[in-house]
Amino acid sequence: MSWSILICALDVFLGTLESSQRAAAVPRVQREPHIVLSSPSSLSHPSVDRDAILLGKSNAIQTMSTTIPFVIEHVFTSPVVIFVNSALSTEKPELTIINKNHPRYDNAARSLADESVLHVYKAVFYNIPVQVKPRQEVFCVTRGAFIGLVAGWENALNCVLGVPGAVHFRVDSIASGEEIFRNAIDQGSIEMVEPWATPDLYN
Repeated sequence: MSWSILICALDVFLGTLESSQRAAAVPRVQREPHIVLSSPSSLSHPSVDRDAILLGKSNAIQTMSTTIPFVIEHVFTSPVVIFVNSALSTEKPELTIINKNHPRYDNAARSLADESVLHVYKAVFYNIPVQVKPRQEVFCVTRGAFIGLVAGWENALNCVLGVPGAVHFRVDSIASGEEIFRNAIDQGSIEMVEPWATPDLYN
């Protein structure tokens, strides 16, 4: 086999190696968009010196450090329209449709938790579960990333994780929990907080 063919084959191999290394170095963010960013992080990946490999040098592969300017921690998705119920969950619904042109759309979209219907009382948005499964407990959250009532501990945890001073407790039913929550609104003791935010954002 001639040297020209050997060098050509080696060049193709090294090109494939670099492509795979670049792909491996790209951070992958799984779903989870309002975007919360954290501090910079660094990734290291090797670079290949083709001439050094051809000459048989031992330092052909070297390490390069790349700094990524931010890491995406939280992404809150926004629906096209939001149906907001101003009635109690036990009464006939009184629905308002909020689209992206509505002045309170951003607030409503940020307030809506997973597996929930958005309600409003005295201009405060809060959540009511779409359904409560058998043996699922109901929790009331008056201070958290999302506020209102949620079904199941996992959903409650999503509301309070990363929130300093979060307030949540178990209630007997949706009806009793909603009454407690509306009383909390009357008393001004509810608060929706950005999770993982620095303390100065609360002041």
